[in-house]
Amino acid sequence: MNYIHVLHILAGIFFIYMGLNVTNKIDLLYYILIALAVIIILYHSYRFYSKYKETNYVSYVNLFHILFNAPLLLYIGLTKGKGVYPSNQILFVLGSGITILFSL
Repeated sequence: MNYIHVLHILAGIFFIYMGLNVTNKIDLLYYILIALAVIIILYHSYRFYSKYKETNYVSYVNLFHILFNAPLLLYIGLTKGKGVYPSNQILFVLGSGITILFSL
């Protein structure tokens, strides 16, 4: 198990907590979501660009992180979990999926 797996498992557990516990959250947790979204955008944009420049290959994993994961985290972080109905549930499902996937 490498550090990518550990990071995804920890993020998944954090997403599960944020998705389930809609009330009684500390503002710091939402700031962590925003910071994580910015890190995801920067890291995966760099990986996407460098992989495309080397091999002319479009990495759909990086695109998924840039176009789906990061905006979802930004939205939930900026609205402090009070956004439209399914956003917290999507975060819970995403957290469950990555925790199970990267635990195998």
